[in-house]
Amino acid sequence: TYLLVERDEKLYIIDQHAAHERILYDKLVDNCTSHYSQTLLSPYNLSLSSTEEDYIEKILPTLSAMGFEINRNGYTYEVKAVPELVAQMNLSEFFSELFSNMLDEIKLTLAGLLKEKLCQQACKAAIKGGEVLSREQIQQVIKNYVSEEGTLPSKCPHGRPAVVVLDKREFEKMFKRII
Repeated sequence: TYLLVERDEKLYIIDQHAAHERILYDKLVDNCTSHYSQTLLSPYNLSLSSTEEDYIEKILPTLSAMGFEINRNGYTYEVKAVPELVAQMNLSEFFSELFSNMLDEIKLTLAGLLKEKLCQQACKAAIKGGEVLSREQIQQVIKNYVSEEGTLPSKCPHGRPAVVVLDKREFEKMFKRII
């Protein structure tokens, strides 16, 4: 369940599942580009509040650049095409999530819109806690988890701790070698 790594007078206790989940999630985010749009068989209609209308008008150029084709049709908006990564999703849930986060002033990206889906994919594919790993698998997880700068992401995509770091001084305190 946990990998113990000693480096620079520090002990890193790594949750193998959370670390592997983070590795997979980061790769999914890096590859989260839509190469084409999927035209819908029948347009998906959005009936929006005035606040939601203002928001969609503001983000429409960004959504279009991602591969969405959304047009105003009277009092509703018609979604005629979506990025390939969104095509298999429940559009009602997708747009509900989009509008529930509309007050967040974050840069809109496809990876950001699909964060929960990417988190779930990474979690399901990651090594499980308690799974016995070979030495090669352990080395692979550590190699991929530690960045080129030598840093480790502290959390999995869901926000759980992925690593705990104890330095030599903390150990010496635990064993009452120093006060």
